[in-house]
Amino acid sequence: MTLRRRPSRSVTKGRVFGVAFATVLAACAQDSKVQVGAGVRLSPASDAAPVTPPARPDTTPEPISEDPTDSTDPTDPTDVHTQPSTSAGSPTTVTSAPAGSSPQAGSSTPTAGAPGAGDEYYPNLGNGGYDVSLYDLSVRWDPPENLLAGFAKITAHATQNLSQFNFDLFGLEVNRVSVDGEQATFAQVDGELIVTPSKPLQSGDSFVVRVDYSGTPGLQPSSAGVVGGWLRDPDGGMAVFGEPESAATWYPVNDHPTDKALYQIEVIVSDHLTVATNGTLVSKTNDGGRSTWRFETAHPQASYLTALVIGDYVEVDGGRSPSGVPIRNYFPDGREDELAVVFERQAEMVAALETWLGPYPFEQYGAVVLDGIELPYALETQTLSIFGDLDALHNDHVIAHELGHQWFGNDVSLVQWRDIWLNEGFATYAESLVFESLDPAYDTEQTLVNRAAPLVFDLDEVVVGRPPPENLFNGDVYIRGAMAVHALRLELGDEMFRTVLHTYFERFGGSNATHDDFVALAEELSGVQLDALFDEWLFTEEWPAKLGSTPIGQ
Repeated sequence: MTLRRRPSRSVTKGRVFGVAFATVLAACAQDSKVQVGAGVRLSPASDAAPVTPPARPDTTPEPISEDPTDSTDPTDPTDVHTQPSTSAGSPTTVTSAPAGSSPQAGSSTPTAGAPGAGDEYYPNLGNGGYDVSLYDLSVRWDPPENLLAGFAKITAHATQNLSQFNFDLFGLEVNRVSVDGEQATFAQVDGELIVTPSKPLQSGDSFVVRVDYSGTPGLQPSSAGVVGGWLRDPDGGMAVFGEPESAATWYPVNDHPTDKALYQIEVIVSDHLTVATNGTLVSKTNDGGRSTWRFETAHPQASYLTALVIGDYVEVDGGRSPSGVPIRNYFPDGREDELAVVFERQAEMVAALETWLGPYPFEQYGAVVLDGIELPYALETQTLSIFGDLDALHNDHVIAHELGHQWFGNDVSLVQWRDIWLNEGFATYAESLVFESLDPAYDTEQTLVNRAAPLVFDLDEVVVGRPPPENLFNGDVYIRGAMAVHALRLELGDEMFRTVLHTYFERFGGSNATHDDFVALAEELSGVQLDALFDEWLFTEEWPAKLGSTPIGQ
């Protein structure tokens, strides 16, 4: 993620984002078509008794048919499966096991999966007890009413004996749930969809959950100091994205980067609209004034890296990198020539980073510049980065930063959000790696010291390796994190530094890693003990006196 400007510690990234977003929220609140919800996530309880949802009436429909001849269209807002559910805000109390807990070793008794993935900073993000391998999503969106309707077929396997499990879902109403084709009971409580299958699942079992849902999507508050979710543009289009959470505003999800999965995304919209999302467009059909777009990803991705943009856009072919990576961009109609010039160096940038980091990790790359949504940041959604509609974001530094995230954060994702420096510090340093390639006169060391100047004299000290959870994306994480990477490069020398980076992606690519994983790998390959270096740059409030031979703060 990139802001339009690097804030000082007293004006943090999260606060700048929040102030900018306040204007958006106010505008949205005046539009009756946009519902801005304010839910509170579940807090883990102390015992492990599962939720018992309210009794269903005898009129419960038959189990959902997986037969393609089923005449019911779950993506039609007027033709949805109906089933009463516990609405958000219900006093139902979840008493499942605490986040990160698991049944006792050797226990065969099915228990409820944890209502959180065990993140130290955000314990209620994600869920426990299962691992998703595929989200197959089909949604239909009607702009005038801002009404979303559809279904998610989620393929997963149980990691414990499960009597009950949760998904994250914010602001939408669930109409029906099935597990392996059999009707399941469910409840919705404060942003959690709690599913009780008709029979328990055994550890190791593969299963498919189908969730039919509909409603008016909106924004989602976050404890990280930012807001993400579903936004409307001035011309009636939309975009949904956000970090560390936003996916739950448009589909049920295990919303934590440790549960990466493949995606198949089908979107049905009016045929005058363009759809952009992750992965490759595999088909587009038109029928009765509507278009059905279907995309597929070739590599697993974290849920916060999913994005969906619908509106009046033109797809622009950005060519291919020297290694053959195809690049496609989506720009607002009428601005494609102007913006194609701004983004014309993407292919060169891919080549520059491949020299240092190894092969580009995904099937393609590109960007979307939002149509009239003037958010002051860009986000590295996988294979298709999102840029707010501000000129200050449309430059080579921000473009290189979001591209760098395709390796740092997307290919290798975090295990814990506290290690955010691995994403933002390295993506910031990726800017320098790109510019060193494009401009032989570029001075990485002096540039980083110059960018640190407004941070050094601020009295609000931040420990980069453990930033405050409520202000995760502060300026120090970016700049001092990048300076730590440069200090490592100076310590190891370019050849070993390159070897460490290549090996990091060979070993952890497609999965997750921690700060300790990275340090252990660098020490293993180099034979250099690096604790003191990382302690000085990441775990000490006081700034070092210099970076390499360049004084800091003078």
